Amino acid sequence: MSYVNISKIKIKPIRIADSTMLLMKILLSFFPIVYPFLFT
Repeated sequence: MSYVNISKIKIKPIRIADSTMLLMKILLSFFPIVYPFLFT
């Protein structure tokens, strides 16, 4: 049980970091497409 808890605690911050990095990459990739529509 302790091993599982430790592994979950270690994995969680990495998953959050990966998800935020993916979101930032997606936003950056879509930004040039959305940018002109924001100011028209």
